[in-house]
Amino acid sequence: MAAVVIFVIGQAGTIMLARNADEQAAARRSLQFTTHADDATRLIEERILNAASAVRGLQGLFGASDQVTRVEFHRFVETIQGLETITNLAFVKVIPTGERESLVAAVRNDTSLDPAGYPAFNIQPETTHPDTLVPVFIAPGAEGDPVFGYDLGTDPLLRRAIEKTRDTGALVATQGIDLVTDGSKGFLLMLPVYRDDLPPETQPERRSQFDGVVQAAIAVEDLIADLPAVGTQIEVQVFDAASVQGDTEQAPLLYRSSGPPDASDGPTARRPVIVGDRGWTLVATEVPLRPGFNAFDSIPTVITFTGTLLTLALALTAFTLVDGRERAFRKAKMLTIELQEQTEHLRIARDRAIEADRLKTAFLANMSHELRTPLTAVIGLSSVLLKETFGSVEPKQRQYLEMISTSGGHLLDIVDDMLDLARIEAGREQLALEEVDLTEVIESSVSMIRTDAAAKGVALSPPIITEPLPVNADRRRIQQVLLNLLSNAVKFTDRGGEAGIAVTTRPGEVSLTIWDTGIGIPADHLPRIFAPFHQVDSSLAKSRAGSGLGLALAKRLMEMHHGSLTVTSTEARGTEFTLTMPLIGHTRWPHAPEASPAPAALSGLRVLVAEDNEVNRLLMTDLLKLSGCEVLEAADGERALAIARSETPDLIVLDIMLPVMDGITVAKLLKGDENLRTIPIIAVTALAMPDERERIMSAGCDAYLAKPFTHDQYLSAVAGLIDVRARV
Repeated sequence: MAAVVIFVIGQAGTIMLARNADEQAAARRSLQFTTHADDATRLIEERILNAASAVRGLQGLFGASDQVTRVEFHRFVETIQGLETITNLAFVKVIPTGERESLVAAVRNDTSLDPAGYPAFNIQPETTHPDTLVPVFIAPGAEGDPVFGYDLGTDPLLRRAIEKTRDTGALVATQGIDLVTDGSKGFLLMLPVYRDDLPPETQPERRSQFDGVVQAAIAVEDLIADLPAVGTQIEVQVFDAASVQGDTEQAPLLYRSSGPPDASDGPTARRPVIVGDRGWTLVATEVPLRPGFNAFDSIPTVITFTGTLLTLALALTAFTLVDGRERAFRKAKMLTIELQEQTEHLRIARDRAIEADRLKTAFLANMSHELRTPLTAVIGLSSVLLKETFGSVEPKQRQYLEMISTSGGHLLDIVDDMLDLARIEAGREQLALEEVDLTEVIESSVSMIRTDAAAKGVALSPPIITEPLPVNADRRRIQQVLLNLLSNAVKFTDRGGEAGIAVTTRPGEVSLTIWDTGIGIPADHLPRIFAPFHQVDSSLAKSRAGSGLGLALAKRLMEMHHGSLTVTSTEARGTEFTLTMPLIGHTRWPHAPEASPAPAALSGLRVLVAEDNEVNRLLMTDLLKLSGCEVLEAADGERALAIARSETPDLIVLDIMLPVMDGITVAKLLKGDENLRTIPIIAVTALAMPDERERIMSAGCDAYLAKPFTHDQYLSAVAGLIDVRARV
């Protein structure tokens, strides 16, 4: 009897636990589905807003001048970002009956863009309306495009939309239409253009000053292309809900990602989408899970199987041990509860650990890329202008450029410090340990800070060292610590003060004391001075404060070297930071480094620059052209590979985050080609992560340059690689 009771109770607990796990899995799938539907809606609205911004830009161009040329129109369109979802942009002009022939002649004879002009241009179809509404500017496309010269006023739907935007001055979207260019389902976004400088305020004024409309033709399929999860986890339908009142299902269908979804396959979500002055409805349906193993969905099965086995084992034990039935019952109940608690705790801990690691990795990678990419342009272009490459600059202009360059460098330092600290805290930082003579590092650091100290009027005292100081260290990281402490000493010391380094050796260890006679640190701030982002809250300190990361990073780097970093300070009298680390047991002076070979001449080299960011590509190509290089350009990986195969350049500068085909794939294909594998490749990337460099070099790249970089760093990297190739 006891065995039966135990089995029943155990099975009941197992079923409840499995049911709870199943409900949680269903809730997780529901949340994921809702997130996918919301993300699809948000991305569609963002793409529509980008298209609306392009139309507003064209409105500003034609509203500012009635003498816009075809060349100016095309150049303006080329500067607009985010044209992937736009089929074409056009200016539709109101042509009175008496001006039709003169306009046709003017367009046919316009050779500003095409030497042949547009001899086939004509206004069609014929109409009796006193005014025609004709696209006279269109991009991309012109001669041969069915929209070019088509009288939109002959289509009642389009004429109503044009009259609406004319009378309201607002952005207007048409109903779903079949685009003339390719017959796909789409719509037009329109804004009016008025002749006078000041925008009209009343409807009669708008009608009298109306000169035409600017419009963007958008295919709905392009608008929804490449949306995450669409087709794999959700299916979507888009309805023009503004066309009817009431049930959305009666509205015209603009887009369907697959066949009609079966309502029994999963839940459905409806989301409103704002399109100009219209409203669409997005209907998302969850795609049924495909057969296969899924860790989360398998939890109920695992719990049921495990619980059943455990309950059966306990029941058999109770049946065998008749005298211990009561004890077995209590043990079964306790183990069942413990199993439930441990299963839940393990699940929660696993989910949190996986999510935390994913978020941290994504944050580090995204922050590095998103901040370093614009900093490349800020630092690089200001460096080029300061060198007066394109002409002299006025003193005030130089002052502003120096401020821009300095601020960009300061922001880069903050980004690097945050990434370094995050990697160390996550246990991902690996030191490149080697035998280093600390004397050389000290002398190099003092030399780098000496100019700043002299400019500020601070006397910098170098240490007196009579013997080598061999340590096992990462040279770059130790110098980073010393430069941070020395620059702080100079920064927080007023003109006429002093700063310096004192060296003390004891058996087995060396201590470096970086001291100054500056403003000091208040006693109540000393216990928190090495905390990340901590800054002294005083007017003197605030006027010279940095990011608050340098000391925290220095402290952790010294601990990674099995050393220490301590501080003593007296307010208004000065501060001493003492760095201590172990010595290694020999005193051999290192050989003097070999002189670096002179960089190779760049004149006459054919260099392929593959970079999708237009500003950064302009910077990199101009610097090479000024050095006498012939430069080939590509904005995506597929184009870069095609140019490399057809032109065989002497060197390739390859951005890693390229569209269409990423830089890693391009590098592997180049190195796998018998005719191209000897071409040196310099990889440039804003993802300044430790594993990123290893991934890039293993793909076959010959050098690595992290964004942002200066004029000299970029050309030195190119010259260095060419020089190495020449010596080989």
